[in-house]
Amino acid sequence: MKLNTAIKRATEHLLDSDEARTYKTKADVWGEQSDYVIELERSEDDRNILEVTTWGWDYECVAIPQTRPELIAMKCRAQLFPGGLNDIIRRYCLDILHRESNG
Repeated sequence: MKLNTAIKRATEHLLDSDEARTYKTKADVWGEQSDYVIELERSEDDRNILEVTTWGWDYECVAIPQTRPELIAMKCRAQLFPGGLNDIIRRYCLDILHRESNG
């Protein structure tokens, strides 16, 4: 599958799937983790941006990669700082790469 098609399908999946937008918190002092779902929607100003609409996440967004170098850079940045939104971004990038390679 072409990269552009893989990006489009992975983006649709990200917007539609609660599971794709879920992240786990780090364990608290009692060893418990919580699951949270980040709400995303396309930006009205720029169709290549997904804005986080979850309360408390003001001014956070996810860029939709347009080229392979953008995709790889986005994945690497997300891996450097794991947790929260970066976990979702890393899974999004891996979903794109998986869809592209498996057609």
